Parts: sequence; structure tokens; C-alpha cells
Amino acid sequence: MDNCAHFYLGANSPSGFASLYESFTDPDKDEKLYILKGGPGCGKSSFMRVISGKLSAAGHTPEYIHCSGDPDSLDGLWFEDLKVGIVDGTSPHSMEAVYPGSAQLYINLGMFYDDDALRPLCPDIARLTKAYKSAYEDAYSCIAAARGIVSGALSDIREGAQLKAVENEAVEIAAELKACLRPGRDRHRFLDVLTHRGFDLRTDTVEALAKNICVIDDPGGLAPILLKKLSELCRGSGIVICHDPMEPTEIKHLLFPDASFALISGVQQKDICQKADMYICLSCFYPGGKAETAEHRRELARPLLREGVDCLKRAKELHDELEAIYNPHVDFDGVYALACAYAETLSAQSGNRQ
Repeated sequence: MDNCAHFYLGANSPSGFASLYESFTDPDKDEKLYILKGGPGCGKSSFMRVISGKLSAAGHTPEYIHCSGDPDSLDGLWFEDLKVGIVDGTSPHSMEAVYPGSAQLYINLGMFYDDDALRPLCPDIARLTKAYKSAYEDAYSCIAAARGIVSGALSDIREGAQLKAVENEAVEIAAELKACLRPGRDRHRFLDVLTHRGFDLRTDTVEALAKNICVIDDPGGLAPILLKKLSELCRGSGIVICHDPMEPTEIKHLLFPDASFALISGVQQKDICQKADMYICLSCFYPGGKAETAEHRRELARPLLREGVDCLKRAKELHDELEAIYNPHVDFDGVYALACAYAETLSAQSGNRQ
């Protein structure tokens, strides 16, 4: 296992595609962003893999941003030491430069399409594009229905819970952590998302950033209250705020790289639980019987989530067919050569900084 961090900036949520891409870099803090433009199959992920390989070999450790539609594909890279990010800026996470040509620069990979060869294929391209987008809409409907079943129970729990006591837990945790924390820019990420393979939790990232792992035992949904309070108390300490893909405005996990500590909630995976050094049990803060009701609601919602996963699987299959049409008509040698040129430029700039 490498020691790199792997995250998501987009998630398949009840309200559709949820995006954290706008917070990826801060142009007002001397952070540079390269925005890749170009349609399906034009080599955006391949471009980033070449950059990653070249700069990793030069001693620069990347943070990988994966695609929620295909976790094996890259949607972005971040190099903390270089203060440089590279991101796929096309739909559904379209991005535009705030300060074009200075803090953010466009890279057009669409120029490597053979337009003349693709023009006759337009009917198939249009058919597959509409079909895979429709499959995503079906997936979002299933996810929304599943969330609707659960959300009522969570509201009931929070109304009757000892919320002040939960927040006091956060105050105690913050007091223990603050001695290990240093000033830094907080980052917003998804650590787990719903994909065509089901929920994908990046346990490799947890292990890479945290020697000490605390799992929150939270059958009823109070963890976001604790984590929100804790994130407020530790704001500006270089923490990684990991949002809930099923409720993107809420926090599901918190990572404290400086303290080598992780707080992970809503975890069913046995492997991360087995690696936990400590547990926080929130059951004692629930009104009587409410946690059981929430778990029952989750059981009812699971078939809808499975149907949503099937729709995501169908969407990926259709998108793969679409890329298969494009791929033979892309000058990948040109893509790789351009990636190598950018890697050399970034490496040279890092040398100049030193």
C-alpha cells in the first residue's frame, strides 16, 4: 500500500451529483490549478496518471481524486508541496477559472480528437450520451427514495437526544488534539461514496494519514453533531472534513493529519473496525428505542440502494461503450507527450522555488 491519500470530490447523492470541486484549490492563497477540458475518452485520466508518475518519481507525493462514476479513473491530483492541482473540469463537475491564465489555466485535451473520424459516429455518440445520463437519473431517484425512508427517523432522534452532551464530547476530544495541530488550510473531501460497486470507503487513506483510528459507534445518526462541533473547534488546523455522500451538507468523518488521528463514523467494514484503537459509543445519548427505529428504517432502505447501485453499474457500462467509440480516434501519443511536458515544467518550477 502506498502512503498517498485517495479521496473523492464528487458523490452520487439523493439530490443528484454533489460537488466539492469548487473548494479544491484556493486561488487567493498562491495555489495553482490546471483545468482539463475535453469530452469522453480524450485521455484526461491518462494525462493525470502520466503527471502523477513523473512527479512521484521526482519526489512529489500526490493526493489522488477519484471518479465516483468509476473509482478506477482519476478526476484530479493535488501536490501539497507544489501547491498545484490538476482537475477534470468537464460535466458533471464543470469548472471554470476564477483568475484565468494566472491562478488557473485551461488545458484542452479535446484537440487530440480526430474530428473528421468522429463526425459520422454522432448518432451513436448521442444515443449513448442520453442513455448513460438517464441511468444516472434513475440512480439518483433510488438514492433519494432510500434517504427519504431513513431521514424521518434521524430527525426524531436529534429532536429528543442529549445534543449538548454530544457536543461536550467534541470539546473533550478537541482539547486532547489541539497540542498536536498546526495552522493550515482545511480541506473538504468525500472519503466514501456510492459507486457502481456499492459504497467505497478509502480505508487506504485512513491508514496513510492516521496511526490512531477512532470509530464512532452511531446507530442513530448523532455523529454529524459531534463532528460538526469538533470541526468548528479545530478550524484552520489543516484538517480534512469528509462529507456524507447521502447528506452532503453534513460531516461523516474527520481526519487530523498533523495528529495522525482519524474519527470514522457509519462504518460497516470489518477491516477498519479491526484497526481501530478506540471507540466512541453514542447510544447512551438517544431517546429510548429510537436507535432501533433508525436501524429498521435503514434495513427498509437497503433494497432501494441496491437498485441505485444497479443503475450506476448500467451508467458505467454505457459510458464505457461511449469511450470505446472515442478512444480509437484520439491521439494518445500527443496526450502523453503533453503530459510529460507539463510534468517537466512543474518539476522545474519546484526547483526554482527551492
